[in-house]
Amino acid sequence: MGLGFALIASLVQGVALLVPWGELPGLGAEVGLALAGFGLLQFLIVLALTTFLRTFGQPRLRLLRTQVGVLATMLLVAVVARGLLVAFEPSPLWLPVALAPLWTAVNFDRRAGFVVAVSMALVLASLVGFDSVVLCVLLARGMSATLTFLGRRSASGVLLAGVRAGGTAGLVLVAVYALGGRPLTELLDASRLATAPLLATVGGGLLEGVLAVLLRPAAVRLLGYVSRERLLQLTDLEQPLLQRLAQEAPGTFEHSRAMANLAEQAASAIGADALLTRVGAYYHDLGKTIGSNHFVENLAPGEPSPHDRLSPEQSARRIVRHVVEGTRILREGGIPEPVVEFAYTHHGTQTIEYFLNKHRQQVAATGAPELPEETFRYPGMKPQTKETAILMLVDSIEAASRTIDPPDRLRFRQMVHQVVQTKLEQGQLDECNLSLAELRIIQARMVETLAHMHHHRVKYPWQAERAEQFGVPASAVSRAGPGECTELPAATAAVVPIGRGARQ
Repeated sequence: MGLGFALIASLVQGVALLVPWGELPGLGAEVGLALAGFGLLQFLIVLALTTFLRTFGQPRLRLLRTQVGVLATMLLVAVVARGLLVAFEPSPLWLPVALAPLWTAVNFDRRAGFVVAVSMALVLASLVGFDSVVLCVLLARGMSATLTFLGRRSASGVLLAGVRAGGTAGLVLVAVYALGGRPLTELLDASRLATAPLLATVGGGLLEGVLAVLLRPAAVRLLGYVSRERLLQLTDLEQPLLQRLAQEAPGTFEHSRAMANLAEQAASAIGADALLTRVGAYYHDLGKTIGSNHFVENLAPGEPSPHDRLSPEQSARRIVRHVVEGTRILREGGIPEPVVEFAYTHHGTQTIEYFLNKHRQQVAATGAPELPEETFRYPGMKPQTKETAILMLVDSIEAASRTIDPPDRLRFRQMVHQVVQTKLEQGQLDECNLSLAELRIIQARMVETLAHMHHHRVKYPWQAERAEQFGVPASAVSRAGPGECTELPAATAAVVPIGRGARQ
């Protein structure tokens, strides 16, 4: 898949840079051979970049849609640069090499931005026949823009990175001229100030900082991120999809709101995107509006469960479809993909243990053929980001918290540890980039938040059943009735939940 994707992307890039504008400068007599070399170079650049992103990039950069966004951003910058070179013939040192790297550093990380800078410099240098001075300056400016970007996402932080990049590249230009024995007076030739190399080098860095700020909203959308304004709009409980959830699956709606508070606190504690996590909590279970009575939180007290009349595999199909249906509804509703991601990752690739266990019991009792485990597995993917991993944990922890009586810190700590340990043992957190230190911080923050949220109240047996139906390990659930007190076990092994419903 990697080779095919790189081949298609490089072909698109080569066509976009050549066909509308004619031949490149410096091709010489062997035009066919030179064009083949140009195409091979584009392929190798794209292949190296996408291989790095898939292998070493943060989890979100490993997604195909994100890689397409990064390559599309680079291609747009290169096409505009090619057009400017043909139409106005400016000094190639003005080319905005640091735009795509800065946007990548702002939205992802500086390591990825650095690799994009090297790739961008090679692509732009190929447009001017690989002039050695131009290549050195573009490499210096692109790399220094990402290296001197201090992680501040404010406009001033991006502008300063552009200014520093221009200054650093200017010093590199002076050094290259000195090493080559060229007169330094050429750097600021008063007769051609607009194309003076030093002015173009330093001014290009400042221009990149300004353009990176002005065009950032469009770049953010292209790279798959969501603006703060859009996220704030989605938190409005009057949004049509949230109103649909409240009307058709009221129990799920209340669960999602409770999750939002807890997930936001956990994300804030480790510096993750707290607002995105909150929005993801609101929308992640929208698929439960399809057949809402198949989910125990939407049943009235004493109402029989539809699963009582279904076979385990039929029940499993009705449960897992809320992941697929939720993803479809959100995409059709125009919800940004980073929010949709919460819908198809909050259960990861876990099995619905209750129905899987029930099926195995029936097989043992009747001798019927055993169905493959995949029949009872969620069709999503493991969390790829810290935010979606937090939501997976909170989904179970919020349900389990309602079973803790009395609601003190010790019992909350034991329950939270049990849930986190179970997800780790199942491998559900393997791809989300959460460190053990961050997991400890998340656990501590959730314990404190739960202790403040849940003051003393009566816990009823149906709440324990509901927690188990959310996939909470049985060892993390307190079954003490009103007026009773039971200690939570300290064991860390996952226990198959027991109950009449399903892991939701």
